[in-house]
Amino acid sequence: MSDLFMKIAMITDVYYPYVKGGVEKRISEIATRLSKSNNVHIYCMKFWKGETDLKINENLILHGVCKPHKLYSSNGKRKISQAIDFSLSLIKPLFKEDYDIVDVSEFPFFPIYVAKAYCILKKKPLIATWHEVWGLKYWCKYFGFLKGTAGFVNEKICSVLPNEFIVNSGHTRKKLRKGVIIYNGVDIDKIKNIEKAPKKYDVLYAGRLSEHKNIDVLINAIALAKNKFPKIKLGLIGDGSEKIKLEQLASELKITDNIDFLGFVDDVHSYMKSSKLFVLPSSREGFGMVAVEALCCGTPVITVKHKDNATVEFVSDGIDGYVTKLSKEKIAEKIVYLLENEEVLKKMKKEAKKDAKEFCWGKIAERTEAFYNKIMID
Repeated sequence: MSDLFMKIAMITDVYYPYVKGGVEKRISEIATRLSKSNNVHIYCMKFWKGETDLKINENLILHGVCKPHKLYSSNGKRKISQAIDFSLSLIKPLFKEDYDIVDVSEFPFFPIYVAKAYCILKKKPLIATWHEVWGLKYWCKYFGFLKGTAGFVNEKICSVLPNEFIVNSGHTRKKLRKGVIIYNGVDIDKIKNIEKAPKKYDVLYAGRLSEHKNIDVLINAIALAKNKFPKIKLGLIGDGSEKIKLEQLASELKITDNIDFLGFVDDVHSYMKSSKLFVLPSSREGFGMVAVEALCCGTPVITVKHKDNATVEFVSDGIDGYVTKLSKEKIAEKIVYLLENEEVLKKMKKEAKKDAKEFCWGKIAERTEAFYNKIMID
């Protein structure tokens, strides 16, 4: 880490472990490491009881700017009211302080306006960490034409406000058309010491049970693979708006006994280690950190080729997993092939661990700090 001691503000409405996801994990891991040689302040919703400010260590403080709101409505869509309330609540506590660097998480966009106003007033650089770009088509699919168009316009405006950008993948950089790439990471040392879960699965999935994750396609693929492996077992880690539909689908396909809906678990890496394969059939991933975590655990990954799936950057087709078409037939074909060919599976497991080394959180934090330092010097 650098000798240049900075006072850093990181703005995100959600924070790990109060909300569990790839973005939340990234911010927590980087902030913790940066706090070893910098003063780091996180502005988020107040998930904890007691005082507004929560001291994690000597140099890392969480500021709860408003009470925690549900992120998603009953239909599984992100709530705009939550994002607006967080942004308005951010104004007073943020403007009271003086920071060298402000880094705001791109989603849910509205906090960028507050952060920009702060940086103009204080004459400080604003960085946005951009995780994915939706574009007009997806915005309209997600919210409908009117709200979707408004969301797209908001995304475009926010994409020109920051002074600098960090993007989490080449995929995101290509769509945003700017930014320095600093990947998401994994805690390799911690994962090495984790024991395998006693429960073993042939196939594992971890993430939100949302429509774009295409878990229905995976369940249909398991139904096909069952013809070859009657006792095949799929573990689904996570929760979400599609859970009831997915449970009904498993029942209709008569494969309820072949699937365990595990909900959110604290020891996801132990399940990855005890599973033969990890499948991420998502058609939209800004990064796909769970896939990198699976590789780090020595578990080959099957993902799908799609223009909005950045996971394809990290899975070497035929080396540490497969990138295949989004169809139940193709996914089932790859699952069956690897379960039938133990030597191929064993070789892929070795390659998976090798490929994950570049994503050590320590390296990611160093790259982030070096980028901050460069901006400070320039």
